[in-house]
Formats: sequence, structure tokens, C-alpha cells
Amino acid sequence: MKSKKVLFVAYGAAHIRSVLPIAKYLDENKNWNINPVVLALTTGYRESLASGVETIGYKDLGVMTIEELDAGKRLVEKGNFGYSVSEEESIAYLGKNYYDLVKQYGKVDAASMYRQRGRSCFFPINTALIALEELMVDMVISTNAPRSEKAFLDAARRLGIPSIVIWSSLAKHEIEWVGKESFTDYVCVDSKYSYNKMLEAGRPKEEIRITGNPQFEQLLKPRRKNEIEKLRKRKGWGPNDRVLLFAQQNEPDEHPFTGKAGDPQLPRRLNKMLIDSMKRCAESVKLCIRYHPNQEIIVEDEIEGLSFSDQHEDLSDLLYSVDGVFTCSSSVGYQAILLGKPVVQGMFSMFSSDVDFKMIGNSMTINAENELDHMWYCIANDCLPKPLRNESITESPVRSIVELIAVNFQ
Repeated sequence: MKSKKVLFVAYGAAHIRSVLPIAKYLDENKNWNINPVVLALTTGYRESLASGVETIGYKDLGVMTIEELDAGKRLVEKGNFGYSVSEEESIAYLGKNYYDLVKQYGKVDAASMYRQRGRSCFFPINTALIALEELMVDMVISTNAPRSEKAFLDAARRLGIPSIVIWSSLAKHEIEWVGKESFTDYVCVDSKYSYNKMLEAGRPKEEIRITGNPQFEQLLKPRRKNEIEKLRKRKGWGPNDRVLLFAQQNEPDEHPFTGKAGDPQLPRRLNKMLIDSMKRCAESVKLCIRYHPNQEIIVEDEIEGLSFSDQHEDLSDLLYSVDGVFTCSSSVGYQAILLGKPVVQGMFSMFSSDVDFKMIGNSMTINAENELDHMWYCIANDCLPKPLRNESITESPVRSIVELIAVNFQ
């Protein structure tokens, strides 16, 4: 029997990590007779390529037209490509997305939209429709990201191709379309909380599956005590030190959904606030800062009690080794909740109100800088509120979603 082709679409960080474990499992277990292909964007491309799974980018989605090529080169010349993406891929991504915008709205409106919103206005539906037919895809699986991911899921729906979207509890602004009845065949969620949110949005219960999120499968496998001790020793943390992990993230000029003004200097200010507050704490406390994969590293002076975690260090191992997590809205906070680690949410970012960690996991909320000293006291004395463990997650999110895929091909 001819194998089925499943296209996974995702950009970097949590999105690629939500789909890549499924693709890798299918690639390594040929008995399912399913051929996975990953359309990986931005930092997700290198991560997918390193996994050994067949990986493509926008540069592989057919020959570019003259109009697409011109648009891509023009936008790249203006500095619109990241350090982690090749120039060839940047030209293809920007060119195809921008010219798709032109086809949808015309040259004048497309230029105005891009000038005002940048890449957040992209929705490459025409590109996706052509790509799915040329690639002869049998199913599309993606996440709740609103550009390429949403476009490929929408294109699959229009073409009658089965599809699955993996939705995170944190994706507040995407509920409107992820929760729409029959937008995809199924929506896979990670908790009863998410399940209820989908029901409220209008998804029939037959379309909702509590599978857990594949990116957390390795996270939930317990670590041996000596492994945790080894990591703590390597970081310079003593057995009696209480360690807070700060999950950093970017703050753009404007919120991509609400238009609310942001403060690009916030990451730098938050570092200073947390470091200054830690210094005032007389207890044995430490601060470990981990930057987002797409974030520029902020170099800080060498300070006693301050350490950093780079992207080469396994985040799951790190979470097992710390005593709590501070974040404004990073999904790292959600991962900490799954492990039963206390979370402190700072309401300093324009993104903070997008995620209610208190509702999701009983977190402490910090509304002002003068509350940080109390936070450090609670960390030092082990009196931060403990999260409620998520009992809804299946034993293997990857296996659960693979079985859901297979049902569609029977």
C-alpha cells in the first residue's frame, strides 16, 4: 500500500517542538506507513534539519515568480531577515508571503499593510493552496500560529485534506479561529482547561482530543536525583541554594493582535529589577536567566548569584533543577506548572494579560517592582504557591496523536 504523506508546518521554539516529535516518531517507525515532511520556518528549520526528518522551507515550494523574487530581494535588502535564517530562505519566505498579500489586496493596500504591521499581516493562503497540491499531501498538522501555520490549515480545509491543529493553553488570541467548528478535523489540547476553552469557543466535543502536547513528553519523564545534582553543581548552585529561573522573551514595539504599545527595553529593565532585588535578599538565593531562542542576548556584568542558561542546555533538565520560574508570558512557565514547580508571573509586559498563569496553575502575580523583594523571600523560604498538577495529560502525547492520524487513513 502506498504510504501517506503528512505535512507538518511550524516555525521555531515551542511550535516546532510541538510537531517535530510526531514527525520524528513516524520517520523512525516505518510500520505506520506514513511519510512525514516538515515545512520548518525561522529557527525551526535548523532544529528540524538536525532531527533527520525530511525538512523543507519556503525556498523549496516551487520556482519563484519574478514578482516574488523582486519582493523578497527588496525586503531582505532592508534588513528583514534573521541571523538564524539563510538569505535564500529569507528571500523566498518574504517574497512569497508579500506577493501573496499583493494578490489578495492589491499593491497599494499590501504596501500599506506591510508598512503598518510588518510580517504579522502575512497570510499566504494562495501559496499554501498551490504547495499542498504540488506536494500531494494527505494530511496537514500544525500549531496555533496565525501566519503560515493557519494558512496551510485553512488551505487543507478548502481542499478537503484532513488536518489537525495542536493548541496550547497559552494561545489566547488564536481561540477565535482554532475554536471554530470544522476549521480542522481535530484540535489536540493539553488539559481539561484547554478542552473547556475550545467548547466555549464553539468546537464540538467530537473534534477535541486531550492528547497532551508532544513538546512536553520528554519533560514529564522523571530525572534521577544524581542528574539534577550534577547540573546544579555545574551551575555553581549549592544544595541549600534556592534558584529562580527567569524565562526571558522579546518585547516588540506593538502587540501583533491588539496594537497595544510595547517597550523593547523591557527585557533589559527586567534583568536589572530582578538582579537588584536578589541582591537585597539576605537569604541564599540565585537567579538564572534563559533567553528566548529568537532573542538577542543581553550581556550583564559578572554578579554573585547570577548565571545563564543557553539554548544548548536542555530546558527540561534545567526545570527539574530549579526551585521556581519567573516569567511574563513564556510557555516555559506552563512547563514548570506541569512539573509542579512554582511560577511567578510578572505583569510588566504587554503580553502578560494574554496568559493567566494564576488560573492555569495557581501562580503568584507580581504587579509592581516593589513586590519583587517579597517574591525572593517566598523563594528562599519555600512558601511560593504550589501549582495544581495537570492530571489530564495522556502518557504519550506523541503516540496519542499518531493514533489519531492513523485513524484518518484507515
